[in-house]
Amino acid sequence: MTPKPQPVRTTANLKAFVADDDDDACALVANALRRAGFEVHQAHNGHELLACFKEHATARALVVSDIGMPECDGIEATIAVKKLAPQAVIVLVTAFVDQATAVVARDAGAAVVLHKPLDLRALLRTVHALLTRP
Repeated sequence: MTPKPQPVRTTANLKAFVADDDDDACALVANALRRAGFEVHQAHNGHELLACFKEHATARALVVSDIGMPECDGIEATIAVKKLAPQAVIVLVTAFVDQATAVVARDAGAAVVLHKPLDLRALLRTVHALLTRP
C-alpha cells in the first residue's frame, strides 16, 4: 500500500508582512497567517511596512496589504517591495475595488487583489495557491 502524500508545507521559513491602518483587520489577518505557520510582522501604513520588510524579509516573503492607507498606500508599498524583493508574493486588499484599481495593483506587482470584507479562509486558500504555483 502506497503512503498518502503529505501536503507541501508552503509556510516553512516564510515571513509574512501584514499592513492595514485598521488595527482589527490587521490583527485578524496576522493571526490567521500565524495559525497557518507564518512568522508575521504587522504594520499600519506603507512606510512601516517597508521599514519592517527591509529589516526582516527573507528570500521568499508574503505581503498582505490594504490599498487605502495613510502616508504610503498599498500600491506605493507594493512597488517599493518589488524593487527590494522581486520574488515577494503580494496580496492587496481593498473595500473600494474597481477594474482600474485592480489593473494598477497588478501593474505594481500584486499577484491578486481581494475585496473587503475579507474571508480569511479564502485568503489562506489564495496564499497557498500563490505559494505553490510553479
